Amino acid sequence: MHIAFYDTNPDSFDVWKTAIQKQIPDATVELYPKGNSLRAGYALVWNPPEDMFRYMPNLRAIFNMGAGVESIMQMKSLPNVPIVRLIDNSLKRSMFDYVDYHITKYKMGFDLCKMQQRQHTFKVPSNPFVDRDPIIGIIGLGQIGRYIFDQLKEKHRIFGFKRTPDQYQYPIPLLGRNKFYSGGFDGQEFQQFCAVSDIIVNVLPLTPETNRFLNKETFSYMKDGTCLINIGRGEHVVNQDLLEACWSGKLRHCTLDVTDREPLHYGHRFWNSMWIDLTPHIAGRYDVDSMVHELALNIEYIKDDDDVETQSYHERGY
Repeated sequence: MHIAFYDTNPDSFDVWKTAIQKQIPDATVELYPKGNSLRAGYALVWNPPEDMFRYMPNLRAIFNMGAGVESIMQMKSLPNVPIVRLIDNSLKRSMFDYVDYHITKYKMGFDLCKMQQRQHTFKVPSNPFVDRDPIIGIIGLGQIGRYIFDQLKEKHRIFGFKRTPDQYQYPIPLLGRNKFYSGGFDGQEFQQFCAVSDIIVNVLPLTPETNRFLNKETFSYMKDGTCLINIGRGEHVVNQDLLEACWSGKLRHCTLDVTDREPLHYGHRFWNSMWIDLTPHIAGRYDVDSMVHELALNIEYIKDDDDVETQSYHERGY
């Protein structure tokens, strides 16, 4: 078995190779483009170059190290083979921990304290979440969004929004504590979802339909003082519209783990905005050994022509 490996961080190759050879002893792992592409039966990649798969006639599947497959889906020379997102429990837990931390930040008013510190003000800030539990809204209920939803639903009032309904439907518990919405961004359900949520978490994939959906119109649906956590993609956000929503008070504060350009250029206004916390794409940490376990399982599924739960589809774009 030959696996072609590509990561934008080439230093990760030795770590992955060691873990793969430990769990899949018959695997030969070669760093692209140094290896022999003609022998590759599988590709393990993160943001691969445009022509990587053009000369891999024996390719049976592409495995993506994480949830974001837009760079693969946009390829012109994409072969007709399964594209599988490697999403293990360590990745899900990391993204949940990130979201849970920042929800606590807003609930405790730490963002308001930080603003006051910039102004040399020392007093207890006015925080509406002191007197009531904030309503959490999760946009995107795929593998990761569902996990975050399920972890949060026991301790928060939480709503979920999914663009396309599928077989995974959330029951509405007693007292109407949690609710599930679905539909397009221009529909009444999405407007209602935005209007009732205090803290909105975006976990959507990037597709032509979701590109730049966090814009002036979407922000207008939200209540004044909404907090936003974006762990989806930076291209979901119209930057100028986000800044204007912050200036107007529509958005109280934003936490952005992703931006449309990474890193942002030195003079970008996000760097110094008191309404924005930036983190360098750290929400989705994972354990390599655990991810390789998922890789080995999925290779066996593909060999047996079984369905893979995290497979991506060209027609959906993710």
